[in-house]
Amino acid sequence: MTHIMIDGTYVHAHKHSAGARHSSGANQALGRSRGGFTSKIHAVVDALGYLIGFTITAGQSSEHPQAGNLLIQYHNTTIPADKGYDSRSLIDALHQQGYEAVIPSRRTNHPPLPSTDISTRNAILLRLFFNKIKEYRKIAIRYDKLAEVFADIVCLAASLIWLW
Repeated sequence: MTHIMIDGTYVHAHKHSAGARHSSGANQALGRSRGGFTSKIHAVVDALGYLIGFTITAGQSSEHPQAGNLLIQYHNTTIPADKGYDSRSLIDALHQQGYEAVIPSRRTNHPPLPSTDISTRNAILLRLFFNKIKEYRKIAIRYDKLAEVFADIVCLAASLIWLW
């Protein structure tokens, strides 16, 4: 059984990145919060810390609704994730697809799932991936108006990390 990890990270958007023309009704994945404009990168990373898949949403969006779209193509794997993915509906859907979820539960939710040391190890690998990708200036602060262009920059940085 293989391990893949899923998590999200915030990216602050420059004030000039907002205001793109709404051509064809495209969502620009910008959200407003106390910190200003933000976007969020939801990433799936393999056991070595390399990017497998990602999506970009507005900064205020929750993590667990994105997991279903990102994890649909992987089967028979273990998925360690953080408390942001602790949703009974998500965990049940993952179990039906053949995943083993290693997600710590929130105090107010259901009984905790079995936790192992792989969750801490994989969380460290995922944080290392986000640290590597945020070394690139165009990802650390989003300057692009279009979400498509920002996603292309994330792909380029991830491929450079793969090659390094």
